[in-house]
Amino acid sequence: MISVSVAISQPRLQALQKANLPVPPPVTANLLVDTGASNTNLDCAIVQKLGIQPSNQIGVSTPTTGKNAVMLDVYDVNLYLHAPDGTAKAINSLPVIESDFSAQNIDGLLGRDILSMCLLLYNGQKQDYQLVF
Repeated sequence: MISVSVAISQPRLQALQKANLPVPPPVTANLLVDTGASNTNLDCAIVQKLGIQPSNQIGVSTPTTGKNAVMLDVYDVNLYLHAPDGTAKAINSLPVIESDFSAQNIDGLLGRDILSMCLLLYNGQKQDYQLVF
């Protein structure tokens, strides 16, 4: 698991500021690092807290959907990976897929779209990992 901050995208932020509308604060999310997930996914509750609208839809196939892809909403967000030294890597205008993770007690999946920008070291014997960015 990795804790990240999720915020509205930069274009959305600028539009809200220009219209003198309130800007929702970033939301903390605990994501499961998933090398099998092509894209980063966020739970519906995280997306609702940000008050954003979908930018697109995408067909998603999983072992449980079989050959029939399920259409899911895509949202553009800014995602921040926090390092132990207090620095953060910002990924701006990242398209994320909304999914329901309420039964799994996680806020989403950190997929290969993000992992491709990092170095992931996994030590199975110690059940430990390092994500370097």
